[in-house]
Amino acid sequence: MPTRHRFALALVLLAALACVLTACRRPHATSLLAGKQPAEARQVERAQTLTDGSATPEGASWNTSRTAVLEQEGALVVYDLGAVRQIRAAWLQGDNNDSYILSVSEDGRTYRPLWTARPVQSGGNRARWSENLHGSGRYLRLTARGGDAHYSVSELQVFSAVPATFPPDVPRSYSTQVRTDIILFGLALMLLVLLSIRRANPRWIALYALMPLVAGWSLVRVLLHSWPAEPRSVSLVRGTIAAVAALVVAWEVFAPKRLAPNRRVVAGTLVVCALGSILAFYNLGRPQFWNNQLQTWSFVHVLDLRQYYATAKYYPEVGYFNLFDADVAAYSEDSGIPLDKLDQQPMRNLHTGRMSTVGAMRGEIQAAKSRFSPERWTEYKHDERYFRAVMGDKRWLHYMVDLGGNATPVWISVAYVLFNAFPASQSALLGMALLDPLILLLMFAAIWRVFGWRTMLVCVTVFGTTDFVMYGSNWAGAILRHDWLVYLGLGACALKRKRWLAGGVLFGLATSIRAFPAFAVVGASVPALWWIGERWWAERRLPRLREIYAAQKPTFTVGFAAIGTLLVLVGVTSIFLGPDSWSAWFNKIAQLDAESHVNPVGLRTVLVGSTGNAGELLRLRAPLVAAAVLGYVGLLALAYRKKRREQAAMLGLLLLPILMYAANYYEHLICLLPLLVVDRTHLEDGETPAERPVDATDAWVWMSLLLMCAAEYFTTLVHDLRLHFYLGSVLLMATIGVIVLAIVRRDGADLLATPAEPP
Repeated sequence: MPTRHRFALALVLLAALACVLTACRRPHATSLLAGKQPAEARQVERAQTLTDGSATPEGASWNTSRTAVLEQEGALVVYDLGAVRQIRAAWLQGDNNDSYILSVSEDGRTYRPLWTARPVQSGGNRARWSENLHGSGRYLRLTARGGDAHYSVSELQVFSAVPATFPPDVPRSYSTQVRTDIILFGLALMLLVLLSIRRANPRWIALYALMPLVAGWSLVRVLLHSWPAEPRSVSLVRGTIAAVAALVVAWEVFAPKRLAPNRRVVAGTLVVCALGSILAFYNLGRPQFWNNQLQTWSFVHVLDLRQYYATAKYYPEVGYFNLFDADVAAYSEDSGIPLDKLDQQPMRNLHTGRMSTVGAMRGEIQAAKSRFSPERWTEYKHDERYFRAVMGDKRWLHYMVDLGGNATPVWISVAYVLFNAFPASQSALLGMALLDPLILLLMFAAIWRVFGWRTMLVCVTVFGTTDFVMYGSNWAGAILRHDWLVYLGLGACALKRKRWLAGGVLFGLATSIRAFPAFAVVGASVPALWWIGERWWAERRLPRLREIYAAQKPTFTVGFAAIGTLLVLVGVTSIFLGPDSWSAWFNKIAQLDAESHVNPVGLRTVLVGSTGNAGELLRLRAPLVAAAVLGYVGLLALAYRKKRREQAAMLGLLLLPILMYAANYYEHLICLLPLLVVDRTHLEDGETPAERPVDATDAWVWMSLLLMCAAEYFTTLVHDLRLHFYLGSVLLMATIGVIVLAIVRRDGADLLATPAEPP
């Protein structure tokens, strides 16, 4: 392209970007309440969101970071207008099936109703308005009644005169503006990569770089203005970043030689994607959890710690099955509310896994205190008092419908020591929550050193951009939730460096934490089976055990180290927690696996769903399920041939969604699948550099993972959680199919033609 044409193109793109960004800014009518803080608020969470000038998208969930929740009919919010003002119009967005009453008063004591926003048919948050109001007052009061008693309002606006445009065009949490800027930033990054060819003058590349800089500046500005970002915008950031990274991989590998992208631009763009994905994982800096005690948002994952903290710290007293019994006993004693007044309170019977009530569980509740010493009971009540204060009694009681802690005794033992060091508090839990980002940083640094910077950046991008880990929240702010993942990543690094003993120990540690990482050990052993099979095919005899051991000694070392580590840890924790701790854990896992849940992601969800009759459908469709499992496992077996042991171990992780009924957040292990790829620019001793960083098949592995993460954005638009996780399961299994088929197509051409050498 001639120089003058490039210059003209760059100017046109910059001008178009500026015009689009400017067009997205529109003025809005000013409410009398704009920016006002309540003069009084009773039993209302997040009252400040009522007058921040933005609402949620129509149909959004009633209880989000952008809504004020009125906890019961007696809840109210009062605003002081400073003087008596005429009220002619009002606009409100609240939960669809409730009534919201706006009242006025001159003295702040005697109120008269002015307008009732009545229920509407469509679900979720819905706008209601009136332009025929005739009232005046200095004080405005908002209350709620009727419906399902789940009251929430995202925005309240009142006007002394009917605006020229009514109902007003209320920004949806600045969502349209934010999402537009996110997409423009992604497009600007893509254009930078496409235009910055390797032979281009650096000055032109600097000019092209102005596009993402301008778009990024605009995005940061609008995010700061509308902070905290709503969940859908965070999901769009994930999807956009993944799409940009996929384009970078594709263009670097498949672009014609004369259009090969500038290596520094590629590296810089991947760094931006990796950093953006980490920010997206941590919700762009938005705390996920409301601290009712401090009346502010918090990074501490109270929903996770509400059960895992107590289960681990007080395991000798509550075990896996008595947590909620002790919770109710402590609550009744602390609050002075007798158990018979709580008879109808729902709670899960952790002994059976089924829903029950306090009345039906009274015997177990009354016996709970007897398992504690007086000192431990006092300490337990103190810790549970903290969680009740942070969550609020209503939410704390509501989360007794959860399934309780189900980590292995090894994890429980580590957490027992950690949690007994401090009583529950905001500062202690926040400090301990820093453990997870620190160990993740250690894992990614090891991947950089062993597999290369490009592989590390793709791993980080997949880690932060997948939405599989989301279930209302993710594990950001939890404690020791990523330890098994880190052990798997470090184990792969050890195998890559041929440190077989260390790799086996790390895989054993991971297995002791969450059981299913055993698939990595199984996977690492499969290439040895291929070697045995091919020797038999070539020589028409099975090799002797001594020959197998000599040729496959690393495989035996990895397996024995993993098994030995697991046996030692099982023995130590059986002494520490009691000999029945492992049998109790097995019973807990069997109980969970027997029930249908909303959030499993994998092949079983694709074939039978996750509804209440999933067990019956599983029996009816058993032949179909068996055929699908055999098909996937068969293809996977073909993909193992001639694989290095770290690659085989990572392929083994694919058995989790194929064989098991795993919860969505465990599919986070897909962030390690980029380790299947060989970065040919990251040289080992004796290797020569390649022109392209990865071959075409390996590029498809990375692209498939990144495009899956990008496509996950569309699953977040589905509010039905069962359908959401079903669609996620379809995406995951389709991606696994593409990856495995691509590998088999490349590596299976000479299948059984020549014996495989020991990997």
